[in-house]
Amino acid sequence: MKLDNKEFDVLPKHMNDFFTVLDGFEKIVLSKDLSKESITPEQESTFCIYIVSDHAIGLPKEAKKLLESFITYL
Repeated sequence: MKLDNKEFDVLPKHMNDFFTVLDGFEKIVLSKDLSKESITPEQESTFCIYIVSDHAIGLPKEAKKLLESFITYL
C-alpha cells in the first residue's frame, strides 16, 4: 500500500482505527488499473492518494495526517 507514493504498512493493532478513519472520508476512484491509467499531476496536487492493489483512490488532503498516526512508512 502507498500513501502519496510512499509505501507503508498498518500494524495489526491499528488496523480497525486506520479503516475507521479511512471510512470517514469521501473517496474518489482515480484509477482502477495504474498500469493503464496513471495519476495526473493535477490529481496529485488535489488529493492525498491512497494506492492499494493497483487502484488509486483520492482522499482529501487532511486525511493524510489522520491516517499517518496509524501507519509505519517502509
